[in-house]
Amino acid sequence: MKKIVKQIQQYRMPLKDSGVSIWDLFYPSFTCPFTVERLGRVGDGGKWVCGFLERVARKSPCLIYSFGIGEETTFEEEILQRTTDCTIRMFDHTIQLPPLLVQKYPGRAFWYPLGISNETSDRMRTLKNIMDANRDESIDVLKIDTEGAEWDSLRQVLKDFPNTLPFSQLLLEIHLAQRSDTGKARFFLDFSKTLEDAGLRIFHSELNYGSMESHAYSEFSFLNLQMLGWESPDKKYN
Repeated sequence: MKKIVKQIQQYRMPLKDSGVSIWDLFYPSFTCPFTVERLGRVGDGGKWVCGFLERVARKSPCLIYSFGIGEETTFEEEILQRTTDCTIRMFDHTIQLPPLLVQKYPGRAFWYPLGISNETSDRMRTLKNIMDANRDESIDVLKIDTEGAEWDSLRQVLKDFPNTLPFSQLLLEIHLAQRSDTGKARFFLDFSKTLEDAGLRIFHSELNYGSMESHAYSEFSFLNLQMLGWESPDKKYN
């Protein structure tokens, strides 16, 4: 990967003008052993999940955390439609009214006017704060689409859960709009290595259709091998 960063430094034109996306350098390193399925609409909003039918939908109960929903809840709604025992906690401090899903699926869909962060404030919480408040010990699917706030909040998650991350899958929209091509590669290289050390493996990636021109953000789906019992918790990855 360091060789790739060096190659980027040698480019005489921006990646977007060379026909190469920064995201082409970071691709799935693990194969989901079950069906990989897109839930929600095509384009911004839909997410790719590993083993939805084989694992998630059959789990009773199952718990989904979804940070950053805005007015787009097709991902959350499809989960609620196709399961009977899944509960979804939706978090978004930028909207004023609860999503219609809260009324449509009482007792299974909940909304909180909070955002995920690396600190606690009036409308922001860490993941650990939220899980403790709801007495949730683990999460089956954690979705984070927070327009750039994912970096600091995930660093805090890694600090708060140093041994085993409390979720089986992480569906993450990553934003790198404010960085140069070389800076993006170095930054994401370091961060992806940190996630790998914590047991996460990319099983699917997709350039977000809303950033086709700028290549500013992309969708990544991770499996937590430790939560799934496929790796020793104290194993480090090179």
